[in-house]
Amino acid sequence: MKRLLAAIFLCVFFIPKLGVAENKNVVVFAVEQGKPVAVSLVEKADYVAFAVTVISRQEMPEDELKEIGQARRLLVEEAKKNEKIRIHQGPIYMSSTSNSRTSFSYGTTQVTLNILIPLSEVDWDVFQAAAEITALVEKIDPPEKASYSLSPMKLAVEDPEKYRRKLLGMIDENIHQIRGLIKKTGKIFMTGIEKPVMVREFDCNQVEVFLDYNLSIEVEGE
Repeated sequence: MKRLLAAIFLCVFFIPKLGVAENKNVVVFAVEQGKPVAVSLVEKADYVAFAVTVISRQEMPEDELKEIGQARRLLVEEAKKNEKIRIHQGPIYMSSTSNSRTSFSYGTTQVTLNILIPLSEVDWDVFQAAAEITALVEKIDPPEKASYSLSPMKLAVEDPEKYRRKLLGMIDENIHQIRGLIKKTGKIFMTGIEKPVMVREFDCNQVEVFLDYNLSIEVEGE
């Protein structure tokens, strides 16, 4: 059996509204921490999100996979009943060894789904959004040995690239200020502005958007 591994590192997804698959938007999950930056914007988050992990404790691999599939379908079907919900069906993680007779080990297969609610639809109340997602998961009766687990709550932003132009303008202003402060002629080198716009959590319903750029200054003597 071929090894199947999948991973998400940048937390960037295309999130369709349930039932409208062609209406896709780029959504970026906010990270919790990051290095300090000189220039950033604080904006309202667009979504509250939870990652829901589906596992099964069936001993036989075929039973485990079947039960996980059933539990995933139940979750998706329940989510469709709430018009506010957005959902992304994430990666499937499986164990794998060179021996096809023992390709799976007990409890090592899991599926992750990311469930989001737009904050604009709950008056920017993150607690209401979190409560709705939690209630949705808790009301589902999963198959015999399957279970759901929720990640900590996260904030997410739709299309953070829309902030790039404003951030570049602020960075340019910052460079002019630096030139005035050093009061010397010289060269300022900048790298990293081609990187994606980053997002990190600021408070319970706001995020900080920024570019992970670097400045270096080569100053000439007077």
